[in-house]
Amino acid sequence: MRLSTDRDASKDELLDALRAVRSGCHRLGGPREYTLAVKALGRRSLWQEAVFMLEDMQSCTVQPSVITFSAMVSACRQGSQWEPALSLLQAVHRCGLQLDVII
Repeated sequence: MRLSTDRDASKDELLDALRAVRSGCHRLGGPREYTLAVKALGRRSLWQEAVFMLEDMQSCTVQPSVITFSAMVSACRQGSQWEPALSLLQAVHRCGLQLDVII
């Protein structure tokens, strides 16, 4: 699956890619690919799967960016999951990242 075209990926394609990552037979490249996967999963209200992608990213020692965390918070919002979203904001701080605020 080409994650650069994540808007066109079907829910089944995303879940197939997620299963491949979970089975250990496939790893996504770098921060950009993981962030695109998180965004695509969030758009489809698959917040739990997006959380798994973040965990997999960190286990592969790929450093999440502010954009990755923003996509995660958005995925949690799509799933009406405010508690995980608050935990993610704490994780941003632990990673030494600073959030930008746009008014």
